[in-house]
Amino acid sequence: MEEYDFEFFGKKKPSLLKRISYQTLRYVLVAGFLYVTYLGFTMRNIGVTQTPPIE
Repeated sequence: MEEYDFEFFGKKKPSLLKRISYQTLRYVLVAGFLYVTYLGFTMRNIGVTQTPPIE
């Protein structure tokens, strides 16, 4: 008999390799988002995003 998990609404549980890769992908995406947010805040505080005056 196949193993079922109620979290997946009756579907078979994904393999261990798939679950690990999905979890790793989630962490990478969250880390990338936080890094880009951090860069945005630091650049705004330094003033890098402001356009230089036109001469």
